[in-house]
Amino acid sequence: MTKAFNLLSRILSWICFGLMILFTILVAVQVISRYVFNSPTTWTELVARYLFVWTMFLYMPVVYRDKANAAFTLLHEKVKPGIRKWFDIIADAFVLFMSFYLLYWGLEFCMRMSSKMITGLGIGVRIPMNVAYSAIPVGAGLLALYAIERLIGEISVLIKGGK
Repeated sequence: MTKAFNLLSRILSWICFGLMILFTILVAVQVISRYVFNSPTTWTELVARYLFVWTMFLYMPVVYRDKANAAFTLLHEKVKPGIRKWFDIIADAFVLFMSFYLLYWGLEFCMRMSSKMITGLGIGVRIPMNVAYSAIPVGAGLLALYAIERLIGEISVLIKGGK
């Protein structure tokens, strides 16, 4: 199971890398068209914004899984290792709860946005808003999977009596 999650993390990292490259190119095109040619393109700013949102929601689970996120560790480092394990379990259970909460309301929001269209992309292009906002439930679902993985790992270590 760990191999599957490792593969998923690598795939998500590469997708986010590609999205950030595309984001950077679009922002550069926007800046050049605005300040060099004095004729700004509206669609580049809009697409770059949604690419950035997708990148953040897709990379959020990877950062969480790698424990690379910012954390308040003062209390965590002061307690004994036995209690520290319980802090980790409680924190990951909270992340799991919040990811399910975000998943539920993200899906609800996407359903509400299904009739609204993204405007400003150009003539003839009609994309529903829920395509852009579906990053919320997708990211939350992936975060829930990683939280479950971490919880199972921490509880199994606790049961076995290891560190």
